[in-house]
Amino acid sequence: MNRQEAEKIAQRYIDSHCAHEVVILPEHTIEKPYGWVFDYEWKEYLEGRTKHPYLKGWVLVEKTGKIIQFPTYIPYYEAIRRYEAGESLVPPRKTQTG
Repeated sequence: MNRQEAEKIAQRYIDSHCAHEVVILPEHTIEKPYGWVFDYEWKEYLEGRTKHPYLKGWVLVEKTGKIIQFPTYIPYYEAIRRYEAGESLVPPRKTQTG
């Protein structure tokens, strides 16, 4: 798989999970030995039709075609670090004990 194929996979994934039109920002793509990390943003924000970003995010497409959505509550570089370290991208849920 090459970058262009991975970008198409990422765009299809994002389109299927978002109600709004989003755009991948190719100038922000991060290439790794295992795949590509794509940055995306709400098209209305990029065109200046809204003042606040709505759908800012990052998605990894591994060279195998597997897609990993990075959480939005941590910076992308922390998500990459956790992924590369084999750590969970999502913290364990806190449970209440009686």
